Amino acid sequence: MTTFNRPGLTIAVLGVDGAGKSTVIRALVPRLKAMGYRVEYKHLRPGWLFPLARLKPSGGGGAKEPGPVTNPHGSRPSGILGSLFRLLYLLLDYTLGHQFTVLPRLRRERMVLLYDRYGYDLRMDPRRFRINLPDSVLASVVRWLPKPDAVICLHASAEAIHARKAELSVAEINRQIDLLRQTTDGVARCSWVSTEGTVDAAAEQVLCTVREAAAHLGHEVHT
Repeated sequence: MTTFNRPGLTIAVLGVDGAGKSTVIRALVPRLKAMGYRVEYKHLRPGWLFPLARLKPSGGGGAKEPGPVTNPHGSRPSGILGSLFRLLYLLLDYTLGHQFTVLPRLRRERMVLLYDRYGYDLRMDPRRFRINLPDSVLASVVRWLPKPDAVICLHASAEAIHARKAELSVAEINRQIDLLRQTTDGVARCSWVSTEGTVDAAAEQVLCTVREAAAHLGHEVHT
């Protein structure tokens, strides 16, 4: 992501279901405001394109805007053509949405665009998107995504995460954590933060990475 001496920045908070994303984000928002930023929240993607669910025939009361999913693996994955379409659709939303809606605002506003999940989930948990394609394809596509200014990977032991939220098996949690490590390896200003301690401790560790990103952009940080 090119800086252009812009006053705004993006932060992606990642982690498997049960890692503590919502809890840490709630603790992070007032800290970011204390640093002088206006905070805006997005779930998963820029939302430049409308949700794919709107393309389905009406019959379930209408499609909702993207938001946290309570049953991420409840729908069957699409076939190869459907998966490719979904992948391309999401890639367009990230690249064009970032270029035409996100960047212009970051260049004029002192704000933080805070993502709960990001496109890295396409590789970590493709079934969430009903995508069924080889990992090599997903890994290649993820490399094309606009890079957030700071990436926060929340983690805990698979057993601790499963105890909080038993939607995924311990084996699946470990698989997703391993893929997230592979996907974010080498990403600038990426921090792995444990959520097995206190929420405040995790939030303060996140702030260290945010301050590093802010300094990289030349921001005056209010403390």
